Amino acid sequence: MNKDKIKKILLKLTVILAICQLLVPTSLTAITVLAEQIGTETVSSGNDKLQDSDLDFEEAMTESGDVLKDASKTWLLLTYSKIEKDLPSQDLFLTLPAGMTVDTVTKDKPLNLQNLSVPSQLAIDEGKETINNTDVISGFEQISESVYKISFKPTTQVVNLVFQVTNPVSDAAIELQLSDKQDVTQALLKKTLTLISDLKGEETPPSSASSNKIQPRAIQSSPSMGNQDISNSLTLANQQLTLVDKDKNGIYDVEAPDSLSFKVDLSLLDQSLIVAGNYFNLKISDSIHYNMLNPTDINFPVLKQDGKVIAVPELTQDSPVDGLLRATGKIVRYTFTDQVSGLTNLNLKLDLGHSVNPNVVQKNGKHDFSYQIGQQIIKQNYDVLYAKPKENDKLNIHQRLTYTDSKQNLKASSLIYVNPKQNVQEAGHQTLTIDVAPKTYDVGGKLATNLLNLNSQTDIKVYKLRDPKGITDAVNLDKQYWEEVKGLSITKGNDKIDIAFDYKQAENTAYAVEVTTTLNQEGGQPLLIAQRSSLQALTKSISEIDSIAIVGSGGSAIGDQSPKGTLYLNKVDSKNLHLANATFTLSGTTTAGQFLYRTLVTDTKEVAISDLPPGTYQLKETAAPSTYVRIESPWTVTVDSSGKVSITGNDADTKKTQEAADIVILWEATKWHYGSSQFYQDRIKEFVDAIGNPNARYTVVGYGGDTSVKAQFLLQSVTESELKSAINKISLATSLPDSRNSILNAYNLALQHFQESKVKQKYLLQLTEYPIYYNEKTLVPNSQATMDSMKSIDVIPYLLVARDPTQNRSSYYLDPQGPSPSFGGLFAKDNIKVAWSKYTTTLFQPDSSDHGYANQIQAIGSAIKQAIPTSVLTITNKQGGQFSLKKIDENKNGLAGATFTLSKRTTVLSAYQVQGDFPSVSQVTSSDRTTLTFDHLKPGVYNLRESKAPEAYAKEDKTYVVVVQNSGKTTIVDEVSFKETDFSMTDASTPTEYPTKEIENKPNHIKFFKVGDKGKELAGAEFALKKDNQTIQTVKSGSDGSFGFNKLKAGNYALWETKVADNAYQLPKEVVATFNVTDDGGISEPIGRLFIQNAQKSDRYEIRNELINKTIDDQKIKVIKRDELTDLPLANTQFQLEASDGMIYLGLTDRKGEYTFDKLPYGQYVLTEIEAPDGYILDRTPRKINITEASGSETEVVASSPVGTQPAPANTENGGVPQPLQTQAKMFLIKSPSKNWRLRLQTMKHQLL
Repeated sequence: MNKDKIKKILLKLTVILAICQLLVPTSLTAITVLAEQIGTETVSSGNDKLQDSDLDFEEAMTESGDVLKDASKTWLLLTYSKIEKDLPSQDLFLTLPAGMTVDTVTKDKPLNLQNLSVPSQLAIDEGKETINNTDVISGFEQISESVYKISFKPTTQVVNLVFQVTNPVSDAAIELQLSDKQDVTQALLKKTLTLISDLKGEETPPSSASSNKIQPRAIQSSPSMGNQDISNSLTLANQQLTLVDKDKNGIYDVEAPDSLSFKVDLSLLDQSLIVAGNYFNLKISDSIHYNMLNPTDINFPVLKQDGKVIAVPELTQDSPVDGLLRATGKIVRYTFTDQVSGLTNLNLKLDLGHSVNPNVVQKNGKHDFSYQIGQQIIKQNYDVLYAKPKENDKLNIHQRLTYTDSKQNLKASSLIYVNPKQNVQEAGHQTLTIDVAPKTYDVGGKLATNLLNLNSQTDIKVYKLRDPKGITDAVNLDKQYWEEVKGLSITKGNDKIDIAFDYKQAENTAYAVEVTTTLNQEGGQPLLIAQRSSLQALTKSISEIDSIAIVGSGGSAIGDQSPKGTLYLNKVDSKNLHLANATFTLSGTTTAGQFLYRTLVTDTKEVAISDLPPGTYQLKETAAPSTYVRIESPWTVTVDSSGKVSITGNDADTKKTQEAADIVILWEATKWHYGSSQFYQDRIKEFVDAIGNPNARYTVVGYGGDTSVKAQFLLQSVTESELKSAINKISLATSLPDSRNSILNAYNLALQHFQESKVKQKYLLQLTEYPIYYNEKTLVPNSQATMDSMKSIDVIPYLLVARDPTQNRSSYYLDPQGPSPSFGGLFAKDNIKVAWSKYTTTLFQPDSSDHGYANQIQAIGSAIKQAIPTSVLTITNKQGGQFSLKKIDENKNGLAGATFTLSKRTTVLSAYQVQGDFPSVSQVTSSDRTTLTFDHLKPGVYNLRESKAPEAYAKEDKTYVVVVQNSGKTTIVDEVSFKETDFSMTDASTPTEYPTKEIENKPNHIKFFKVGDKGKELAGAEFALKKDNQTIQTVKSGSDGSFGFNKLKAGNYALWETKVADNAYQLPKEVVATFNVTDDGGISEPIGRLFIQNAQKSDRYEIRNELINKTIDDQKIKVIKRDELTDLPLANTQFQLEASDGMIYLGLTDRKGEYTFDKLPYGQYVLTEIEAPDGYILDRTPRKINITEASGSETEVVASSPVGTQPAPANTENGGVPQPLQTQAKMFLIKSPSKNWRLRLQTMKHQLL
């Protein structure tokens, strides 16, 4: 009995036993064997094809219905073989979006499921034993930057694969693709999982049956909590982005001036998301500027509903470049206030008026403008037209105010082009005059005064054009096209500056003049900032005025008439040096119920937010100075009913001190003095200590004698420490007057000092020896006007009387608290203190043990301390990390269109982790910015990846590691070279410079080989590459048969052969290969009948032709198709036989179940059943056949080899010499079960069970 008969008997016995014992499997498939051979194996042992219903792909959930997710990672669940079919071995491919990775998996390190700790609260429908079953899951590896291969062994049981991915880079919804092909476009089976960042437990519903978006098995509302991005949950209606076309010419005319209007209705119906602290983001294109005047005012309204302030704006944008705030990278975050409490829905309106951004839109022409909320983008394209240069014959000039801030920094800058048209000039002298004009202007029916200052402090820089690209319609200064010019004659005066240019005959040099100056503080409305530039030659002149004139500048405070407070702010570094360009916002509700919102940008000195009505506010740092780390924790600022400001919170990063104060001490010196010089010196020191304000300044005035003896300044505007040192050098004279008639002179000196003071807090302390004596009754009335003048400028006066004889007030010493002519006419009753009192008519000597004087002067000091607000906030910024990367092409030139993403590296020890929240940041290179800078980085370790390549370039797959040490020192290393031990996070060195990394992109490239008969490489064949039916490149194969294409843009391509290399070959009438170029520059594997990927030559791409006079051999392959159980022949089974040269042969079995492929040449073939007889299961198993002259019948076919593996070696017996054989047919016997028979078995099993 031969092996084949044994196998048939065993097979039938197995089926019979399965029926009897009800152990038959749920499906059977055809078994294919060589007719004369046993032991041939199929590619897999499974019996059913993987279908859509066999898979679930979703976010992993807890038993309570919440998504398993933390700040940086999300758990995913892939359920495989969920209906427990008999599945063969299978590879699935997971494609992730840019910036997302599978946790712990790299190209060199597959996922270790045995070491993966799955959360215990994971909810699944099956038992825990199905989770990450390595008996079935044979591999999980990364095969490219964004694609992972998951391999499954044959199985009949359900498997739950649970793993983690890093959270998405952006706040937009993103898609993960699971497919049965690496190239998703060629996949037969595809699942799409949509993730929405920061919205736990939510997925977008499937749009159609084919989208395969999977809903979680259990969906429940996430708990209400703040700080959630709800942008994608808002409903937008009536959205309009329109051009406010003043001159009705259909274009954006900057000179008109035209503007943009954006309106949209926003609604939120999900009550669970209406929570204080939740927010939505409004993204604005770089082409739009939000506020050319005072860009530190964000110029976005608060959003109200039913009179309540529902959401408040906060603007983030890119840091200044060369000192200029470009208004790029703008995101406005609208955060819900506590006024949303109790609301079941929100209906809000946005109504914005903005302008073109000349820092970005630099040329006339069409430009895109857009606003985006969530995934919804409202975009328009408008033709922008800037004003032309002013001309007079050959003279021409053009200018623009590039920056104005009349609120905080009080700065202005402008740029003036001289000869921007590059006209040829006559030899001679030309003078550019810049002046403040007009000085006044009628704005809205009111006369406005020009706030611009031009003086000796104005900074002037002059540049000469090196490259015509430097001249822009918007008037910009890109310094790569200009070089600074020194030594020109520049004359500066009040409100006028002259600059002299000397032109040679026929010279056409263009100049740019950069002006940086100051503005006066804006007061009442309206507002005017204007500058005139005039160019004068010998006989001709030309001038141009650029101005900003408005009725109101926006952002003004809303308040009542209550006393106002002032918040003072100092932004300093670790050395206590002031830092400019930090941005703060102050927002909150006044006690009158009005909402207040202010912005503040720090300077190299103390800055302030003034006129704060009583209320409670939150102060936040929204942008740190360049290279410093932003402080994330806010402060609470409270203004009480008297205008006193207090600050609480965030003590670690701040120092809170009292407001600056001006304190004048009037020290009386007569012969009636009580104590020695030392006594008064000590008491004054105690007074200063009681105040304890390092920001206070002290002035001491000495007075005594009659009116002819003038009071004098003994000390003026000294600090606490300076006063304590200097006061010891001041002593009472040995001969002192017996009167104090010069008290009026002392009051006048104090008034003069206070009138010159710039601070808000002003206090006067008069030290007198006794009350008004009965013959001094003119002193107080004569001093009344001076004292009233001091009170009118908010001076608070105090009086300390040393000794008060209380007997016989009418004839001796008046009651010091009594009305005029006593001191009560000048000082408030509560502010008059007496050290010692005694019932007598003479100046008595108090007991030396009575410390009444010290007690009272200290009490006055304490009262002043309590009155001075602790409203000075000094905030220390820590040095942050910073680095730059320059994107270059193969020629080392700057390259636009690359996107880089910086994210937290989570696979390092906790000491190296970036602390707190750090959402991934992406930046894109552009034509005018090929060097990107990432700054304000907190200490820790980051990953830097190129997430999108420039068009027609291949993406850099390498990951770089960025290390920021505690000192701010920043280092960039390749991931393969990174070791934590190489870096000490406690490094204390001061960074002197920050690294710049050059990252090169190579053009994408695809290479083919033109191959003829028997693999011969052919030169001279011509090809055309087409995209959208248009030929974009033509090439000719080289001497080695190779040819290729590079710098291919995204899209679908078709390769046509247009001329053969040798007339012995047929010119194909079909596309020889098609392929796809993705958005990130990747090129898919080509496909085509005449295309093969030659595994024997490193998988190179080969294009083959058919010979015109092709030799036809007489090799045969015979296929027999029979029923598995009955052995009856099966007709109408279609087979495909594919030759290694790409030829396809089709055959249909006859009534005997046979078909013979004949007239075949020697070579390799793949046989595949492509259509089964009616009622039978299709067997798609590919079988590899090798027909050679040297192989015998037992070795010619390797039926068990899957496609792509090598055939068995040829028979080389008899000393290894190939033995010639007679031509014979190679036969296959293929058997299939009936579907109906299988169904009967299943039905029986179910009924009996």
